[in-house]
Amino acid sequence: MLISKAGSWSSTENCDNLGFTLIELIVVLAVIGTVLFMTLPKFSSLNFRDNGGQKLNFLLNTIKELKKKSISEGNDYFLHLDTVKSSIWVTSAGTMGEINAKINAKSGLSSDLRTKQLAQIEAAKKNAASLSESLYITGVEIYGLSNRNSYDQYCIRFSSQGYCDNALIHLKERETGESLTVVIEPFLSGAEVRRKYISFAECM
Repeated sequence: MLISKAGSWSSTENCDNLGFTLIELIVVLAVIGTVLFMTLPKFSSLNFRDNGGQKLNFLLNTIKELKKKSISEGNDYFLHLDTVKSSIWVTSAGTMGEINAKINAKSGLSSDLRTKQLAQIEAAKKNAASLSESLYITGVEIYGLSNRNSYDQYCIRFSSQGYCDNALIHLKERETGESLTVVIEPFLSGAEVRRKYISFAECM
């Protein structure tokens, strides 16, 4: 028998009702985790309109995933960007071989191998994800590399050694004309968004 705060006698059986069981705590934590998982991704798109913000988040998530997959799978991945169609697609070194075959026509590859690789690249390109009409790619800069080619297409490498190309992806909102720059650092896990057009000189 125990004395309650009110001064009356109470049975020890009431003690079993105090606190929460382990199962109840686990359920509460699971609910909180689910709510956070569904809510947090929305925060980064609050300052962007509709589909444009969603596509920006998609681009940022793609970059983050490529950084993780290249290390976990021990395989180089390549993010391709088409400035004419404002589309992106992904290839890997394991399936594509030397991706630069399309750009570097002076490589030592045989014509048959180059033809096969180009066919694989075109097949991957057909599955490209298009950015919205409200948000489009105006240009791409890759530090230390030639940034312009006749195809208006760029390739950012994510190495299995834990680094990637230092790159700037320039975007613009079609409706407002606002310029954005996605900054990809070689050793950071994700990309950073700047609310203006910046060059490498401004990143140093």
